[in-house]
Amino acid sequence: MLFRIFAAPPIRGILTTFQVNNIDSGTQACPTDLRQGKTELKQVKVVKKIILALVIQFIVIGLSAQKFEMRVNASANLTFVPDYADLVLIANDGLIVPGLIVPGNSLTPIIHTETIAETTAKFGFVADLEIRMKVCDNCSLSLAAGIARMNYKYDNYVAAEGTPIVRLSELDNDFGITKLLYLNVRPLNFSIDLFDNKLTLQGGATFNFFLKGESNSTVILYAEPVTGGTESEIEKVYFSTNGKANSVLYGVHLRVEFNIIKALDLFLSSQYYFNSIYSGEEQKAAKPTTIQMGMSYTFWRF
Repeated sequence: MLFRIFAAPPIRGILTTFQVNNIDSGTQACPTDLRQGKTELKQVKVVKKIILALVIQFIVIGLSAQKFEMRVNASANLTFVPDYADLVLIANDGLIVPGLIVPGNSLTPIIHTETIAETTAKFGFVADLEIRMKVCDNCSLSLAAGIARMNYKYDNYVAAEGTPIVRLSELDNDFGITKLLYLNVRPLNFSIDLFDNKLTLQGGATFNFFLKGESNSTVILYAEPVTGGTESEIEKVYFSTNGKANSVLYGVHLRVEFNIIKALDLFLSSQYYFNSIYSGEEQKAAKPTTIQMGMSYTFWRF
């Protein structure tokens, strides 16, 4: 029988928000999921306390600061994610209820196959507001907060018994496109100005709080309609199961600025995160590294 990919907007590559574990098929959460949830909640509380302590330190130091400045930063954001372990679920003989695209609706028992998510870097963006205060002639401390969009793409190679060997991107070019939106906070970064303020080096901690995300994680194959028919039936469905996103990412931030004119700087920056995008043990290798190139404009000095 011939197969084709059908790109109906409500069904094609279901966009699954990461607030819901896309492995879920209607069953209750297992003890492992509950333990992971409690651990993640503790991590978020610890991170919030650390940020609060750093902000308080920033304010205390600011009481004796020489000068302040406020600036806006905007840049492209290239996200690199290492390849990581993944699990693909296959509804090999279609679905019971048409239109209900979940693993639990499989007509026959789901096929489980372990695989590797092979990733490709994609561009997003970062925009934030930054406050800097001079603590000596060429040294500053800064506090920044804004929005960071991380985009990347992954592909799964499927070689399960009873189903064709295939790369899911060959069935759907948009498979694996992932878009993640975070609140980015850099609570206490240190900067040093060199060469008469023509070059600035900056470093410190960075935290990303997950806001929302979507991933093109499902491929649906439709059978050719029977002669005289008007609709196709779902013949096979592939579900990639990245899982739930971590609520917070924590890492280190480094930046180099080149002064162009008095209030305008060109910068290159990078962040490495110490924990995975995803909360599942299988995806623990998915620790992102991001690189930015953009402009910084100082709009207020006092």
